[in-house]
Parts: sequence; structure tokens; C-alpha cells
Amino acid sequence: SGFRYRKKHKHVDMKAIKNWARQILRGLHYLHSHNPPIIHRDLKCDNVFVNGNNGEIKIGDLGLAIVMQQPTAHSVIGTPEFMAPELYDEEYNELVDIYSFGMCMLEMVTCEYPYSECKNPAQIYKKVTS
Repeated sequence: SGFRYRKKHKHVDMKAIKNWARQILRGLHYLHSHNPPIIHRDLKCDNVFVNGNNGEIKIGDLGLAIVMQQPTAHSVIGTPEFMAPELYDEEYNELVDIYSFGMCMLEMVTCEYPYSECKNPAQIYKKVTS
């Protein structure tokens, strides 16, 4: 996965990260451009796979993906550290994937899992919503 790759190569340069970012966004654009849009809902580095040879990115694990039949979706699901605040409000759209994308970038740049100082999902929720 993106993160495991990153841990192995601590010196990964910003150029590589920018390249990955661009590819992840292309993948999200592909999902979100469907009519109705497809929301991944569990984008995190563990679900981003890097082909080490050519640096090609694949977004995996669409197990929680949802096809938006109405303007907003209504079930709380995902990985707390990467979940957008509106996911907790149970009223959200495909922009929740963009929030998760930001958290992925944070993880790739810092080599730290977001909110690693938190002990449980409740503490994460508190931080995210504040």
C-alpha cells in the first residue's frame, strides 16, 4: 500500500508524492464523474496501492463504496482517522473522499497515521468535529 511503501522509503521525495496525489485525484475524479457519483467512503493509504516499478497508483478496496442515488448519503461508515466531519452527521456527498484524500497526503508527508495521539474513535471524533 502507499503507506507501507512510504515507511520503507523514508526519503521519498515530494515529486513522488505529488505524482501519487495526482493519480489518486484522477481515480477519485473517475468515480465521482459517474452519474450518479460513486463515493469510495474509505480512502486511506492502506487502500492505495503503488506499483513500485512504474510508480502507478491503484485505489483499492471499494467494499464500502456507494452509488449516490439521492443528493446525500446517510450511513456512518469508514475509518475514523480519515472520515470527514460530515460523515458523522450522516449527511454527506462525494466530497468526503476529498477530505480523506487530504488525510492520506498528511500521512504520506509526515509518515504518521493521522490522530495517532488519540486512544479511541470518540477522541478522534472530538478532534475532527472541533
